Amino acid sequence: MQDKETFFEEQRPELINIAYGMLGNLADAQDIVQDAYIRWNNVDRNQISNRQAYLKTIVSRLCIDKFRSAKQQREEYVGPWLPQPIADSEGTLPNADIELHDKLTIALLHVLENLSPDQRAIYLLHDIFGYQFSEVAELVGKKPATCRKAAQRARKRIRSNDPPETISLQQSKKVVEDFINALQARDMSKLQELITDDAVMYSDGGGKTNAAPKPIESLKKVSKFLVSIAEKTAGQVTVEQTRVNCRPGFRAYLNGELHSIWSFDITDGRIKKIFSVLNPDKL
Repeated sequence: MQDKETFFEEQRPELINIAYGMLGNLADAQDIVQDAYIRWNNVDRNQISNRQAYLKTIVSRLCIDKFRSAKQQREEYVGPWLPQPIADSEGTLPNADIELHDKLTIALLHVLENLSPDQRAIYLLHDIFGYQFSEVAELVGKKPATCRKAAQRARKRIRSNDPPETISLQQSKKVVEDFINALQARDMSKLQELITDDAVMYSDGGGKTNAAPKPIESLKKVSKFLVSIAEKTAGQVTVEQTRVNCRPGFRAYLNGELHSIWSFDITDGRIKKIFSVLNPDKL
């Protein structure tokens, strides 16, 4: 009994990372892993030749099924849908000694929403978690050649929408710090120095709090929207810089209550995408 529980607990961190990467929601990821634990307890493990592969197969396939149903729900979602942010200064998941994979940024998870469930699983398992295509094929029930082509298509789409960062985390942190200062000062010109011409801002309120109903596009519109927010909430907001999905971001408190979590896609030292999660279910 102890052996099987110990083995599962050793696998739990990576299983949760896989599930969170697939679903973009920590609670759903934990539920999937718990379902895998129940199945693990009810199976004759003497009949399993590769216990790690067995668990990862269960989690991957449960996630694919869950993601397919979630896609329909997200089409009916009020306003832009963003992944649930993991905001923690130490980079660990809340209430658990589990490190979040450093590539599972909000920017990446947001782009992954445009992939099919199978493409998303294949890309995550191969490009993020480092499994060989032969292993991925077994986990998702596809041929290796099919997985390789799916990963190529996914990779091309992701690179065009989420180019890799070219500055250090410390430099990104300074950009976010400058952004906060400019926002609090309602300094339009400084904000415009920090934001790219083709910037996009996404606000996820889920219909439960005031948020922009559509993505806001262009430097002029984004900066104007940000300054208008700052003016309306002047003197009511405090900010706490933190890591959001292993990248610099911040928590915003309105009259002492957590109001939103902000994260960024920073390219060449300037902010290209802003992600603001206000939906209380995700905070």
